[in-house]
Amino acid sequence: MYNLFTYQAPTWKYNPDFLLLNHTIVNLWVMITVYPATVLIYLSHFPEKKGRQILYILFWVFLYGVIELVGYYIFDAIDHFNGWNMGWSLLFDLILFIMLPIHHKRPLLAWGLSLIVIIVLLNIFNVNILEWN
Repeated sequence: MYNLFTYQAPTWKYNPDFLLLNHTIVNLWVMITVYPATVLIYLSHFPEKKGRQILYILFWVFLYGVIELVGYYIFDAIDHFNGWNMGWSLLFDLILFIMLPIHHKRPLLAWGLSLIVIIVLLNIFNVNILEWN
């Protein structure tokens, strides 16, 4: 949904390389490979106890944060725009990894919470979907 809502004013964008020629192709590759693999690994090892759940979520936020930092600072694989930065990425990852087990057990609740998050982020980053060309 991110790509749909922020197409004309992105908050981040993948930089193409010699194999993946543009942002859209890179993004599709990530959506088809990285995200499903992450969800399968993440949910299949999600702990039962609350304390361990918190540590597990923080581990995955840290992992995704490190991957983005390396992509951003070392490989120039991603750029941030319109006020987005690593802090927003870490917050987004935290929300993502909290939302995944909720979605796994109570999908309608997760959709409702996700809609609230989307509306808040669209407002924070001044994305006006009524002004699309």
